[in-house]
Amino acid sequence: MAGRLPVRNPSRARKRDPWPRLAIRPTSRTGLGLFAVATFAPGDRIAVIEGETITATYDSRYRLGSRWYGVGPHAWVDPYLDNPGRFVNHSCDPNARIDARLAIVALRTIRRGEQVCVDYSLTEEDPEWSMRCRCGAAGCRGVIRAGRVFEH
Repeated sequence: MAGRLPVRNPSRARKRDPWPRLAIRPTSRTGLGLFAVATFAPGDRIAVIEGETITATYDSRYRLGSRWYGVGPHAWVDPYLDNPGRFVNHSCDPNARIDARLAIVALRTIRRGEQVCVDYSLTEEDPEWSMRCRCGAAGCRGVIRAGRVFEH
């Protein structure tokens, strides 16, 4: 699976690679990750997260899907299996962000071979949610908690 995206729709697999500047590869800490195959400049759009929208109430017994991204109060997007957003890992020192249109955007130059990472705390507002951080950044917070505040 490293280097290729799993395909949700077989007919889509026959088309030109929609993400030629990205690859899925094993990481040393978090399973699979999204890596740059070409250099991205600050502000470059790396990919767009597309998937199923999930809605639910916040509840301490409820656990978010491991690849869901918050898109509003009580709403998340679960990326399709063939979408690169499924493989973006967290870093307390991210090189990318997710904008309001679910585009993954470079915050700084991302060089070929570098893993693309975002700060998960900026994609979630559920006060019950947290997870242990394994990013390894010098300023690692150790725990990732919801930090985003959506306009209601």
